[in-house]
Amino acid sequence: MRFERLTVLLLIFFLSAIAAQAASILQVYPQYIEKKAFQRIRSYFTGEEYVGRRIITRTEPDFYEGYYFVLRLVEEVRELPPGSQVQLAIIVPEKAKPLVYRLPIPDRQDSNTCEIYVGITGDDWNLNEASILAWQVALISPEQRVLSKQESFLWSMPEKQTVQASPVSVSGN
Repeated sequence: MRFERLTVLLLIFFLSAIAAQAASILQVYPQYIEKKAFQRIRSYFTGEEYVGRRIITRTEPDFYEGYYFVLRLVEEVRELPPGSQVQLAIIVPEKAKPLVYRLPIPDRQDSNTCEIYVGITGDDWNLNEASILAWQVALISPEQRVLSKQESFLWSMPEKQTVQASPVSVSGN
């Protein structure tokens, strides 16, 4: 009885560790991507976007060009709970508060990618690349729990501390 209980507890521990790892953001690559980077031969003939294995979510889905945050996960995107979302917050010089976007992550069980393209597009992207001072991105579960998050250095930069100068004695020769 004791051995069975221990086995069950260990199994639960390892399964929860695997589930937590599946939702971990490994790296974030912010970059500007032009419309032509999304054009495929199939798109040209059908008139519809062909994403292949890529998982793409945009603030304005009909606009391709914009600033993207490519999230590289530890595991495949299809391991995320269905209905998960990505929250992107950016700080720009023109605004006093962060701009926050919450976008659905497409449920693509046929895709075996570990990347999610999160795009600020259309009227939401009327800035240039240098305008983003800091960013934070988070994966949100359907229950509104933060599964994983990453942020730029400036997002988490501590408050500026004042340094008091101490008197310096100079000895003359």
